[in-house]
Amino acid sequence: MRAFNVKGYGMARRVEAIKGAQGIRKAAEAVEAEVTAAAKNGKITGRAGNILLKEVGKRVELTLNPPDSWIDRLAISGNKFAFFGTLALSAAGALNNAASIPMVILPFLAGRTDTATAASAMAMGTKFFTGSGLSHKVTPYGSTAIVEGEKDVLNSYMPSVDNYYAADAKGQLQIRDDIVDEPNYYQMPIAGGKTKSMSKIEFLGMMRDLVQESSDRSLLNRSLFADQIGLELAADPKASGASNFLDKVQKWGALPFHTVERFNRQATLVGAFLNEMARLNTKPNKAKNEDKLTDAERQRKAMATALHDTAQLNGGAGLNTAPRFAQSGIQRAGMMFKTYGFTMYYNQIQMARAALKQAEENGLDAESIRMARKQFVASQGAALALSGVQGMTIVGNCTRYV
Repeated sequence: MRAFNVKGYGMARRVEAIKGAQGIRKAAEAVEAEVTAAAKNGKITGRAGNILLKEVGKRVELTLNPPDSWIDRLAISGNKFAFFGTLALSAAGALNNAASIPMVILPFLAGRTDTATAASAMAMGTKFFTGSGLSHKVTPYGSTAIVEGEKDVLNSYMPSVDNYYAADAKGQLQIRDDIVDEPNYYQMPIAGGKTKSMSKIEFLGMMRDLVQESSDRSLLNRSLFADQIGLELAADPKASGASNFLDKVQKWGALPFHTVERFNRQATLVGAFLNEMARLNTKPNKAKNEDKLTDAERQRKAMATALHDTAQLNGGAGLNTAPRFAQSGIQRAGMMFKTYGFTMYYNQIQMARAALKQAEENGLDAESIRMARKQFVASQGAALALSGVQGMTIVGNCTRYV
């Protein structure tokens, strides 16, 4: 029986790896075609196209063939040792990670709308995550029956927004039959300072496509942190009893950090979506014809914005989205807790650049410049209020070299 389980596990992983590789290569080919077309019509000039394609190619290679040299294995072991010797099972350290919501995410979203709207959207995102429960329903391959999904340490003992849905055999999400409807579950801001009351089922229907796309991109169950210390989401039946025991100990130790990263990402996905929907409903940008969008078009635009903003504000959910110099070798160990900081530097520089560039030079209209300026000032203001001048990332970074 053990031999059957081991072989079945190996075959299943290989099949999924082949399917995943096909999807990744197809996406890379689509990027190459788009970049080539942009270069021909002048939207991309100089070496930018080649640099972009080279970067995509290297990240595809990393995803399909993760580095496994002795240096990389040493870096993974070093990360595990450093983490479990300092922060394993640390509630305080994990809660500190959650500070990114008031410090970074809320000011950014407030720049798109206002503080009250952004706070309401993030509060709903938090409610949606914490109220999702622990029961995860799926349809096994070759079956039509919906059953409880298998447990894994890192994800099965904490909420997740996809728990409101059941996945069929093809991975498509549908609202679960056992969800109890609630009236006045969410008040959607609309034009004229009014709100539209939505029941829980109506709200879940609106959120389904966002949750589906997030699930397809592995944004719901993975964390960059777990990738950096080399934790597998599923146990390997080929491993010895002692190895599996150590693996479980490591996972339980990483659970607080992993869960907070997932909470930040999922709450941001929902909050950013609702915040953008509120903006499109109440203050659409007429220069971009947003006032002429249909309901379906507004939802698609809000979903694209939410996915983009979540990646900018929380970083990627896997090692393949981290800065390339942090993906392998000794840099992987050195950058374990610094990747998020580099993402924030990039994010702040982009906001400052968008705010200071002239509309003619950057292709931005006055409304986009206003939003970028508000986002930059609000994020720096939040850091100044909570940690003083030295706590502001840009000031702190500059003073090191003075």
